[in-house]
Amino acid sequence: PDDFRAAGMTERASANAPVRGTDVTVGTEAAERRDHLASLALTDRLTGGMLSGQLRAGGDRAARAAALCGVMVAGGFGGQLAAAEPSLADARAAMGQAQAGGFTRMSLVDIAREMATEEGAPRHVVSDKLSLFGQVMRGPSMAAGVGHSRGSLPALLTQSIQRSLLTSMNSVPTTWEQWCASGSATDYRAERLVRVSDVGEFEKVAEGKQPREDQVAERTVDIAVEKYGKRVSLTMEMFVNDDLNALGSLIQRNAVRAAHLPDKLVYELIQDNFDRDGVNFFDVSRNNLAQTGSVLSLDALQDGWNSFGDRRDFSNNETRVEVVPRYLIVSYQDELRAEELLTSELKPAGGSDERDTRNVMRNRFQIIGSQKLPAGAWWMVADPMMGAEFVRVHFLGGERTPRVQEYDFTQAKREWELIIPGIGVQLVDPESVYRNDGAG
Repeated sequence: PDDFRAAGMTERASANAPVRGTDVTVGTEAAERRDHLASLALTDRLTGGMLSGQLRAGGDRAARAAALCGVMVAGGFGGQLAAAEPSLADARAAMGQAQAGGFTRMSLVDIAREMATEEGAPRHVVSDKLSLFGQVMRGPSMAAGVGHSRGSLPALLTQSIQRSLLTSMNSVPTTWEQWCASGSATDYRAERLVRVSDVGEFEKVAEGKQPREDQVAERTVDIAVEKYGKRVSLTMEMFVNDDLNALGSLIQRNAVRAAHLPDKLVYELIQDNFDRDGVNFFDVSRNNLAQTGSVLSLDALQDGWNSFGDRRDFSNNETRVEVVPRYLIVSYQDELRAEELLTSELKPAGGSDERDTRNVMRNRFQIIGSQKLPAGAWWMVADPMMGAEFVRVHFLGGERTPRVQEYDFTQAKREWELIIPGIGVQLVDPESVYRNDGAG
């Protein structure tokens, strides 16, 4: 058999049979163009046509997809052939060339054979899939200890996997960005965030007198980023079977996990509670925790809303903190109930008043539902742009997407590491939130 799939008998190619491949005398510019188009084609195949679909779609998603095509160019494949950030028209044209040139129809084995031929591999190696795997996955310069050359298949796959991750992540919906503050870390050491207390009101100044200077206090919060990673591989069996779908499925699933990691971390964090300045972050004394948990209802929502009217500054109990909740965060199971409560013109059943009265909570909040939260619990959160931050998310160097790094090669598989360099989350201002843990 020619591969590891169940099939009928097939004829093995003769060691002396002609090998399909490009002319080994192909010029550098032509080879770079071929590599770039092959990278586009591989990315599109690994994402199940997602890259070409996004380029056709238009809007922000198409612009991001076009930028990914530019990153491919700037990153090493065809570096002298296009701008680092091509227009959408240029990106669409490049994908069209990849499709018209047959690159999207070429198998991984076909591409490997072309590259092996260019490297001068013996004909019997090029024609035998097992030998070909060992030849091209090792890379032409790895034995010399200097890494992979621009035109090696591992380098081509590394770039294609990187762009496939980014392309797939473009299609994954997340919610943390809507209500969290974000920032950038320079290293893995804990960074100290300094929160400044509120200032007093303007006061009348008597003739000949000077205004009084505010005494501003500080509160500090530490946040540190940590590295996260996964490993994926292309096995010899996947190569021989020419099974890019299996590798593409792994990449797409890991793209979903990578995109959801900030969501996972922040939604786990807000369920926790720990000491802040001698008092729990969520505490009845701070007016940010319901004294008794209750189901999501208009009465409970009004209690949470009213709690923001009596928030006090951490340095001066006489100074009110003027923040207003904008977001209602609920579990997936409670999202439809929240929508019923907050979109009905009249009070839905469940309030203390009669049903046929005006619903004063209508459209008060933007509802954010998450499957990562337990049913029953809910949070009211202020807009971080108002000065009070509930959760802050930091990324190392501001880098939010995984890096793909070649990890190891054996005769059985080629491995890559998917590394998110650093991400950290932290609760910041207790005045910015109200939590109700639900009934029971």
